[in-house]
Amino acid sequence: MSIILPSTATHLDRLQSLRQVMQQAQVDAYIIGNNDPHLSEYLPDHWKCIEWLTGFTGEAASVVVTLHDAALWTDSRYFIQAADQLGDLPIRLMKMGLPGVPSLTEWLSHQLLTLHPAPLHIVGLDGRLFSAAEADDLRDRLVPSVSISSDAPMIMLRHDCRLFDTIWTDRPDLPQGALELYDASLSGEERPSRLERIRKAIGPDSSLLLTALDEVAWSFDVRGTDIACTPVVTAYGLITPTTSILFVDPAKVSDEVRTTLQRDGIEIAPYDTLIDYLQSCPSTGKIIAVPSTTSAAVMRALKAEHEEEQLLATSPIALMKAVKNEVELRGFASAMLKDGIALTRFLIWIEEELRKGTPLTEWDCVEKIKSLRSLLPGYREESFDAIVAWREHGALPHYSPSPQNPTTIEGNGLLLIDTGGQYIEGTTDVTRTLPIGHISDAERRDYTLVLCGHIRLALACFPVGTRGDQLDALARYDLWRDGKTYRHGTGHGVGHFLSVHEGPQSIRMQHNPTALLPGMVCSNEPAIYLEGRYGIRHENCLLVRPLHPATDCPDATPSMEGEFGDFLCFDNLTLCPIDPKGIMPELMTAEQLTWLDDYNRHVCACLEPHLTDAENAWLRSYTHRE
Repeated sequence: MSIILPSTATHLDRLQSLRQVMQQAQVDAYIIGNNDPHLSEYLPDHWKCIEWLTGFTGEAASVVVTLHDAALWTDSRYFIQAADQLGDLPIRLMKMGLPGVPSLTEWLSHQLLTLHPAPLHIVGLDGRLFSAAEADDLRDRLVPSVSISSDAPMIMLRHDCRLFDTIWTDRPDLPQGALELYDASLSGEERPSRLERIRKAIGPDSSLLLTALDEVAWSFDVRGTDIACTPVVTAYGLITPTTSILFVDPAKVSDEVRTTLQRDGIEIAPYDTLIDYLQSCPSTGKIIAVPSTTSAAVMRALKAEHEEEQLLATSPIALMKAVKNEVELRGFASAMLKDGIALTRFLIWIEEELRKGTPLTEWDCVEKIKSLRSLLPGYREESFDAIVAWREHGALPHYSPSPQNPTTIEGNGLLLIDTGGQYIEGTTDVTRTLPIGHISDAERRDYTLVLCGHIRLALACFPVGTRGDQLDALARYDLWRDGKTYRHGTGHGVGHFLSVHEGPQSIRMQHNPTALLPGMVCSNEPAIYLEGRYGIRHENCLLVRPLHPATDCPDATPSMEGEFGDFLCFDNLTLCPIDPKGIMPELMTAEQLTWLDDYNRHVCACLEPHLTDAENAWLRSYTHRE
């Protein structure tokens, strides 16, 4: 039975309506994840259940609602934002990673077994919106803990609870963007060749189930507009030894596109028939799936019918996709050049507007960056919602300015701008922290220390086989010496006209077994955040490439070349100037100062043919270090 909520319903009204349908469904607790059926990073509005229920707009969140209490878990990037957006709503904020904060399962077990004991508790979730790995972990942590004796309280986990279908009656429709073909002139590989390469990677007599949208898009060389900031289409993929099947809404596929895909050996099946297909198709060998990216609902169907499934910790597509070919790398270079042009013109604009005394808001800057990018050929959309954060807002790593409540940029301080674009030939991601007016010595010191870490990582040379977690300390070293740090990772992979956040590689303190390989593109973004004061982050995209001792290390002893194996290093891809006026030169080494000057000269040289004389004069002045 649906509960009709008025358009004026508050978040408290929605919370109460959820408890009402929980009682109707005989569910004692309901676990809500911030996911869609493909476990995407960015969600279509249709799947933003946590935002609809609580008002919290952060990407990382889990919510548990019981009949008596409620709690929301998020990480350090969103502590301040979550506290502000939850306000007085009776939902406890659980700050993950802090001492004394219980995990979701610890808190839920205490609620059900200690505070409100009963012979049987039913915990519900929507199995479409949790990965199989998450659902199994919830089961292992909740259910066995109470099976000590026959009369002990019990918890049962249900995967079929689609309670938002009942209470969210004005829910946005599912996205209906068309499926687009991505040409080999941009991807660097013909579609049949890529599919055959995937078959060789997974081995004979094996099939690969693809559920992550960026992996589907890359494998079948298709794109779409179903998710903001990520050019993907909502679809599943199945690559078998003899055929490839794309499960997608037929209304999204034009006759021309269908003909091309069929020519390349790809069948089209309706999107909502995947589970029926898995349950009815004959077993022809192992079906490979990844529990961390496959929903519990799909995995249950697969396991029920196929005894030969093979579960992998990481999809083989992830690593193949992460290592860019030469065409993709040329595309990245083109996209970075266009982005550098747009961002330089933005820096000129903001300086002129502030000099004239024009009232500027954070939102004005968001719109200006987007408009400047849109003038360049091949621009499609932003690669994520831009972060333009003035003063204390910069201390919120994922702050989002609002057009409804704009903050004016005035006076002195630091303006943090984290932004990126999706161009048809590549994806960009760059952060600059702009000193506006006079900044304090503390701000200049932190600006410099963060930049020192950025440069240390950019200059890194390392043997083949090195992982990102082995390099992460380089970016933190100067901050650590000052008794400071940041809690997020230093670097993530970047997709090629796909997701701006891509694995399997990363540069972070936590262990990641994936080694950095030539052709990978990673971000380099050390930072510092001081709550209520300011935030600083410097970010470029880096390309992993082989180290060439003769040119990269001219002072190396020739006789030792190659004695210790092959080495790798980074090239900067981003072409956006770094303001040297924010630094304290005395805190930097001669090598770091040389890197800064060389980087800015390189930016000027690359952008010069594409800027006007006046723009070039401004850029040379902006990057000049006295």
